[in-house]
Amino acid sequence: MPYAVRAADPTSVAAAVTALLARNLGATCTDPKRRLEWFYLEGPFGPGVAHLLEHREAAGDGPGLPVGCVGLGIRRYWHCGRPVDVAVLGDLAVDQRHRSLGPAMMLQRATRAYAQEHYGLCLGYPNPKARPVVLRLGFRELGGMGRWVVPLRFASHISRGRRISRITSATVGFILDAVAGALWRGRRLLAGGRHDLEETSEPDARFDRLAEDARGLFPITAVRAASFLRWRFLRQPGRAPCRFYNLIAPDGALVAYAVVERAGPIAQLRDLFGRDGEAIGLLLDMLLPRLRGAGAEAAWFSALGPRWLEGVLVKRGFVQRESRSVVIDWGRSPPEAPQTLLDATRWYLTEADEDS
Repeated sequence: MPYAVRAADPTSVAAAVTALLARNLGATCTDPKRRLEWFYLEGPFGPGVAHLLEHREAAGDGPGLPVGCVGLGIRRYWHCGRPVDVAVLGDLAVDQRHRSLGPAMMLQRATRAYAQEHYGLCLGYPNPKARPVVLRLGFRELGGMGRWVVPLRFASHISRGRRISRITSATVGFILDAVAGALWRGRRLLAGGRHDLEETSEPDARFDRLAEDARGLFPITAVRAASFLRWRFLRQPGRAPCRFYNLIAPDGALVAYAVVERAGPIAQLRDLFGRDGEAIGLLLDMLLPRLRGAGAEAAWFSALGPRWLEGVLVKRGFVQRESRSVVIDWGRSPPEAPQTLLDATRWYLTEADEDS
């Protein structure tokens, strides 16, 4: 067979991987060298592993030519209060000439076998086109990470309608915005009597304490230590700067936080976490009015998690839109029975968990 796959230390194949990313990922990876450093080498839980698909025109041609790659990044999760290392699939890139099902499947099958041998769990976030291929490899679908959206201002949304006049749409929008503003201010006042909302540029040691305090809230969730959050949201290449909004209890403890990235009029809550559901709800009650006051027209948050989280979001006006597939695989000694791992309500996943 003219193809072979090998696992490699990313530093030893950096030139090959960056070239493959540059050729195949285009606008989604504007700085391949920085992407490799961030995804494979700088993670707080250890270096990742690169898998190269190599091609030889004929036997005896010497070393194969790199024509594809896929990576495994390493994360750490709490599983029922105990740490477990998890591999995350990322950066699948195969040259056009070699994208037939055979070579691509060979690359991904070898990567899956490596993950099964070395890690308790493996997660993936395939796009709709890749999802059938990944499931054919043996991954199981955990569920859909839903995108939840809440409008914060209505005038601009109503003005886009074509069935009413500009005057009418402006009037309706003004009234709805006035009512919404009063409701948000009421929520903020009720929550603010007991807590403060602090805005910071990066996480600190309080986040480590919160990660320990909240490990039992969700049976399976990422270890959200300050080092992880700093790496994930402040060092990731190609993203806009994020701000941390921290809910501070009367005793000075950090009890919940949100990581917010602004994209024009949209406030993207890239992560949302707290020591319990009440703290997460209070954080939203104080955060959403502040984002509205700063000019945001809407906020959205992506998550897969317990049913009570859905209730917290719906109560604050969030509506679920599309969802992104999350797939899972496990090693020879999974941390618990596969049927239990496949219960999506035991997990808590946000954009913090994704590969990009």
